[in-house]
Amino acid sequence: MSDAREIGDFGVGDIISDTFNVLGKNFFKFFITAVIIYVPAMIFVSVIFGVDSLTVSAGAYNSDLTSLPDLILSIIGYVATVSISYLSLEHMAGRERDVFKGVSVGLKYALFAFLIGLIITFFGIIGILLLVIPGILVFVFTSVAIPVLVAEDKGIWGSLKRSIELTKGFRIKIFALFLVTLIMAFIFFLVIGLVMAFGGVISLLVGALVVYTVMVSFFSVLSTSLYVHLRTAKEGVDTSEIAKVFE
Repeated sequence: MSDAREIGDFGVGDIISDTFNVLGKNFFKFFITAVIIYVPAMIFVSVIFGVDSLTVSAGAYNSDLTSLPDLILSIIGYVATVSISYLSLEHMAGRERDVFKGVSVGLKYALFAFLIGLIITFFGIIGILLLVIPGILVFVFTSVAIPVLVAEDKGIWGSLKRSIELTKGFRIKIFALFLVTLIMAFIFFLVIGLVMAFGGVISLLVGALVVYTVMVSFFSVLSTSLYVHLRTAKEGVDTSEIAKVFE
């Protein structure tokens, strides 16, 4: 059954609650998705560049794209991001898709998502270097660009423009959402980083996979949940209508 929502407003707590709800019901599926996507890439990177190249930041973000291992894992990270966004949307619509369908959608849109990420990162960093606030606004304005890409198939610039339109009127709440989730992510990174620092090679490999899985899953579902709430609040669209692009 689709998730019908009331038109109007939503709170930061609603987004976080929905995110953990979707994660709780689909974590095994998301984990298998991440394993299928990441493990071959991690093996390749560790064999070619060494195990130490598997940093806790690579893969989930455009961390240091001057490093070839990080570039490879970043692109792979977008395959996982798109896959999990798709699986999340379908779950919210009351339709369950298998892991391989998710991966196929991830492969289809990964390059576009990666380029969107590069554009957001480029302008965000410029904004932060200039006056800080403009950079923060870039990230807020474009916070649902990838779910738009997956759900509406609008391409790179169309997805960015659509995200800017959808976030209008809710940007203070989105900023607050970012602050809360960044604090949560910092604590998670701190704990995992300490565990990995005192472990051996196996600990590093397992720790890296856990980080990639949890962080990509969490932020993919978070962004997708935000997108669904924005569509509902601004347009009164039911979740099942949003997901019809995949039929």
